[in-house]
Amino acid sequence: MTTCPFCASSIPEHAITCPSCGATLAGLQLELGSMLLGKYKLEKVLGQGGFGITYQAFDESLNRLVAIKELFPEGSTRNGNTLIPASSLGANGFMETKKRFLEEAQTLAQFNHPGIVKVFEVFKAHGVHRHGSFDGRNAWNAVGSRNQTF
Repeated sequence: MTTCPFCASSIPEHAITCPSCGATLAGLQLELGSMLLGKYKLEKVLGQGGFGITYQAFDESLNRLVAIKELFPEGSTRNGNTLIPASSLGANGFMETKKRFLEEAQTLAQFNHPGIVKVFEVFKAHGVHRHGSFDGRNAWNAVGSRNQTF
């Protein structure tokens, strides 16, 4: 089970609409099982919020679980793997959002604390920025086990 990014209700894994609020879910998340950078295999969605979507992934090159946060501002859609920013953002608003997203990754990368997920990579795939990857163990403890949205 995962949660609806709009109402936070539990939804079945492959639902295309939320059974609670009726929101359309199809096309918002990357296809599970797909690969990023040829090494990160997306396994499930951990949460979604106003800034992005966070996925549990498996790093096949280092044989470890990671979490990947994708820049996906609220109201955005997808055409295949291409992000279509929310029209309410406008070009300048999207650039500012992307700047804040990257600044968040840089700030988190400075910390070394068991209560803060560690960012160890930032990358761009399919033209969309990803918050590198977090250390999966901390991400599960901080977020995944509580099934929260971001």
